[in-house]
Amino acid sequence: MSTVLDHLDKLDLLVRAARGTGVQPDKFTAGMLDAMQKISALLAENPPPGFLDADFVLSEVLDDYEKHPGLAGVGKIGNALVNYRRTATS
Repeated sequence: MSTVLDHLDKLDLLVRAARGTGVQPDKFTAGMLDAMQKISALLAENPPPGFLDADFVLSEVLDDYEKHPGLAGVGKIGNALVNYRRTATS
């Protein structure tokens, strides 16, 4: 579980960095997707209830952000990440 938490912390740090100083959108989404893939792989055999739905929602919000990067999109990603984290750790 500690590895999952480490990857979740990486996601949080990426969102905070994008809100603050700004991160290039392609690097931001690449970092997010990389950490999400690692979490999904760790939870693949027995995903917690609701995790697959939360993963889908966060993926969709990231996809929207890639099409229209901006601070509002980062806020939506942050909101989706709250549920993603909650379900991944339940």
